[in-house]
Amino acid sequence: MKIAASDFDGTLYFPPDHFPGKNGIAEADVMAVSKWRQAGNIFGIVTGRNYQGLLRDSNRYGMEFDFAICLTGAVIYDEEMRPLEQNPIDNIVSREILLLPLLLESRHIACFTAYETYVCIQSDESWFKSMINPSKYTEIDFFMAECLKGICQISLQYSDKKKAAEITAQINKMAIGVSAYQNMTAIDIVKDDTNKFVGLNKLLQMNNWHKNEIITIGDGDNDLPMITKLNGFTVESASDNVKCAATRVYKNVAALLNDKY
Repeated sequence: MKIAASDFDGTLYFPPDHFPGKNGIAEADVMAVSKWRQAGNIFGIVTGRNYQGLLRDSNRYGMEFDFAICLTGAVIYDEEMRPLEQNPIDNIVSREILLLPLLLESRHIACFTAYETYVCIQSDESWFKSMINPSKYTEIDFFMAECLKGICQISLQYSDKKKAAEITAQINKMAIGVSAYQNMTAIDIVKDDTNKFVGLNKLLQMNNWHKNEIITIGDGDNDLPMITKLNGFTVESASDNVKCAATRVYKNVAALLNDKY
């Protein structure tokens, strides 16, 4: 039995507004994952998204998986999306982050726990404003955000990639007990001992899968820990630094799974 773990956005799922010419999850990837699982192998998704956001877009394309590691490794879910383990940011630290002046420029401040999503919307251009089903999150004001406990990830959205990169660098220089990861115009902030590799490794140990062949694939900076630690792979659309870190570049997830089948 082999274990495959894939990033979601930019690896499996391609939103058309960021990837012209692509539309969601390719049928070839869905079919390859199905074939992989039918052969008795395990397939899971490791993402910066919360589980509601993951299910929304994976279900639309019939993408099935055996586990999900969400919020950049902070929460581990089983195949029924029941949380198995979580690693929240310290409450004092999360409050300190929320008070940073640079967050005022973000289009929203999203606070994710293992179960719920709370959003302080600061601009009409926040992508939460365009959600079809706003019941998936609770809109709060800034003062309520400061009172939240058990936050596993704080997510921000800026006007462009350059601004997001600047803010990410500033947060990481502060050394306040968190790590910030840029994903296009978004920034995901988690506890500094949390990342995608840490979350995946916990799941592998939990299920005694760590001795099996482990295959990882991703396209962004937040995928680097699981790519470098596990000699993982990437896709053609990945950034150059991720391609340099990866063992091999594949056209897509289907090509990887079919090669390792």
